[in-house]
Amino acid sequence: MSIFIFTNKKDALKKVFPKTAKFLALKELSQHEPDDESISYIDVLNLDKANLMKNMTQIKKVCKDTPWGIIDPKGSIKDTASLFFDGACDYLGHGFFKDLQVLRTNELNRR
Repeated sequence: MSIFIFTNKKDALKKVFPKTAKFLALKELSQHEPDDESISYIDVLNLDKANLMKNMTQIKKVCKDTPWGIIDPKGSIKDTASLFFDGACDYLGHGFFKDLQVLRTNELNRR
């Protein structure tokens, strides 16, 4: 399975995803051609409302027949249920990143 992540800030996310994940700039989303064995994410961190809507429309169009999700580290999207109604299959919000930090801290403490 391939993981595609469209973001403007890839350095922070590289610590979270496997090394095999492919990081691309958000501006490359319109040319994306996902396959059945992939999942595509857009990182909405620091996007204003207009750019959020633009990128949401684009990922729904490009990934209409393949899985896609949203990366929202600050939990800026209030109505996450609407994402799934629009076709998303995954949402990685503030809680995901908080839990990940707790897991990493616990792992470091065990060493």
